[in-house]
Amino acid sequence: MAYSFLSSWAMESLYPNLIAPANTGTASNHHMSAFLQFDLTPLIVEALAGDDIISATMRLYVLSGAESGFGAGPSATYPVSFDVRLLEGSWNEATLTWNNQPGGAYNPTTTSPPGTIVATSPTITNTGIWVDVDITDILTGWLDDPATNYGLRLTQPTEVRDSGGASVFPSFASSEYATESYRPQLVVQTVPEPETAVLFGLGVAGFLTVRRRNR
Repeated sequence: MAYSFLSSWAMESLYPNLIAPANTGTASNHHMSAFLQFDLTPLIVEALAGDDIISATMRLYVLSGAESGFGAGPSATYPVSFDVRLLEGSWNEATLTWNNQPGGAYNPTTTSPPGTIVATSPTITNTGIWVDVDITDILTGWLDDPATNYGLRLTQPTEVRDSGGASVFPSFASSEYATESYRPQLVVQTVPEPETAVLFGLGVAGFLTVRRRNR
């Protein structure tokens, strides 16, 4: 799994495998996008196609602002959500910067991030929790045409600030996070059902859980 984020105020800085905030919104020039790409090799090896997928859920663990070192974490008083955008070009977590991102650099105060919005997260009102996002349609498309799996961009559609003026946004445990059980997960339910669920490790990145059942 590739996982990174980029920042509009440090355009040539590299942030591979760091904890990735979604972003501070479009009202300021301090805009960040999180990028992630799941390795679907275990599904492709099993010759699974889009019609074999019942559901696919992306799971991200929300860290506190103190843990991430970026801004303030969401709360019931300052809730946030994020959009999931489909990336349409290749990228490399070791070389990704604001200036070479898929779709090109843009002015976050006047322009929306590149990529079509394909999902939106539930409202996040706390840290130390999992956020689940349904990406079934996205996964089925990738399996039918694996060459289109460029991954996803996570962006926060509106800027939120707390009473002290600190930016509020979700920060997620990355594919390199010390506690492996908090790394990003993709849970896939397919047909037919074997006796037990299969857990695939995605390198040192995240986990892909495959659950099968009869139609």
